[in-house]
Amino acid sequence: MANEVNIKITANDLASGKISKLRKGISGVNSTIENNRRGMLAAGAASVAFGTLAVRAAADFDKGMREVNTLINFSNRELDLLGYQVRELAKDFGINAVDATKALYSAISAGQEPAEAIEFLGVAAKTSIGGVTDLETAVDGLTSIVNAFGYESSETQDVADIMFETMRRGKTTIGELSDFFFQAAPVSSALGVTFEELSASITTLTLSGTPTRVAMTQVRQAMVALAKPTADMEALFEAVGFESGLAAIRAAGLVGALTKLQEESGATEEEFIKAVGSIDALQAVMGLTGKNTPAFLDNMVAMENAAGNVERAYATMADSTSQKFAEMTAAMQDAKIEIGENLAPAMEEAASQATTLSKAVA
Repeated sequence: MANEVNIKITANDLASGKISKLRKGISGVNSTIENNRRGMLAAGAASVAFGTLAVRAAADFDKGMREVNTLINFSNRELDLLGYQVRELAKDFGINAVDATKALYSAISAGQEPAEAIEFLGVAAKTSIGGVTDLETAVDGLTSIVNAFGYESSETQDVADIMFETMRRGKTTIGELSDFFFQAAPVSSALGVTFEELSASITTLTLSGTPTRVAMTQVRQAMVALAKPTADMEALFEAVGFESGLAAIRAAGLVGALTKLQEESGATEEEFIKAVGSIDALQAVMGLTGKNTPAFLDNMVAMENAAGNVERAYATMADSTSQKFAEMTAAMQDAKIEIGENLAPAMEEAASQATTLSKAVA
């Protein structure tokens, strides 16, 4: 009996143990299933969220390109090709692709031909990176100068190099130059003052502490003083043998003409000041002639030898950690746009079906 009881007790114990283990096993399986279910749900939610963001990125880019197309009226195939080029440029230079569409819009609306716009944006991108500014600001500055001086699109690189030299040698920035060149560039171009001389003048004045905006105003007023002379200024023209201010500029350049009038007309300082007629113009004269002439001439030589400035600055910045990170971010954005473009038709179909079902239920 004792053995029998022991056997029964052992069997019960075994059964109890097996059941306990079975319960634990079932509990573990259930737990695993639940965890997997939650994981799958989380992964699904994450996938949906990423898909939504991807479609949004594609939609934003598509919107930007369609805004560009309001200016150029391309076919869908032509617009797709242009969009591909914009995305490649954005990846190459680490630029937000949607921002690139805005810059493209600005460039084309400012007169750049669509066939040349991508190359133009490439120059602007290098200028913005080397000059530590954003793409649209660089586009604005370059288009203003190209248009004011009547440069060809193929000469944009030369303009960018001179613009960069003005920043490098003066106390100014690409952003400030882009914002304020409009004050002096049209008058400069109309009177035959070269972009190089205008830039050398701005460099010289800002180097002495004059803010960029004020320097532009001063140079413009100095040109106006010659283009629309007072009676006293006309007397100075006659004294040095110039028929007009325009003739003086064409013969000697802006600073050369002002220097000749100042030094060879025989006018006293008071007479010269009266002839100039404007405080802003007088400040430009004082800042560019006399003891400041050597600095201006040195800056003028630098402007004439500015080729390669932007390329060198870009090459330096291209190796920076921040630029590498920008390029990585742009590549990730491009991948998101690509995925979004592929997902968009399916999501549009789902939205359409949901709308149809909603109407049917209602």
